[in-house]
Amino acid sequence: MSIVLRDTTLVRSVARKLPCWAVVIAPRKGNVEGILALVDNLEVGTASVEKVRDCHRWFDTPSKGKGQQYRHIVSKYALWICQTLRVIQPNQALAEAVWRDPAAWPEWVAEAVDLKPLTKTTAPAWFKVGWKMLLAAANCDVTTIQELRPAGESNVQKGNDRNRKGEAFTEAQRATQREQGIRKSLRRAFIARFGN
Repeated sequence: MSIVLRDTTLVRSVARKLPCWAVVIAPRKGNVEGILALVDNLEVGTASVEKVRDCHRWFDTPSKGKGQQYRHIVSKYALWICQTLRVIQPNQALAEAVWRDPAAWPEWVAEAVDLKPLTKTTAPAWFKVGWKMLLAAANCDVTTIQELRPAGESNVQKGNDRNRKGEAFTEAQRATQREQGIRKSLRRAFIARFGN
């Protein structure tokens, strides 16, 4: 079933407040341009609480910019982190359960219910908790998340093959570089999108 939007004024007031708008992206360039024009006409995200219009186009297509080949992947994970924390942070019943028995909950859950509302000032704290959540979900090794691994690999490739002493990096050091690359990319995407 296909719905053609002829009068965008009917939904524009809703679209302005939403951070995204569901569309079907067709493989033909002309169709994609038409859909993007529709999203622009709807003014999607212009009155959203999140900064979504000015930082990047958050499409599932890789950026050709240097060092940003995996921007679409890290932006997706940044969004998932935020969405999960937005469900947990205001949940008073969960907060009371955590306060009654903090040892029964993962550390990131206890920190998430104590987060202040998401603002430019609190965005780094939100990411810090979100990173702990992601580590817990990945058994303390985010490099095992296949989608994110390439973002970490790009950090290893940018780095020197030798440490300060001139010795070749060990596999453990490369693993640390991969994790740092994933964290840095995710943090940049999170702050760019939610730290407005």
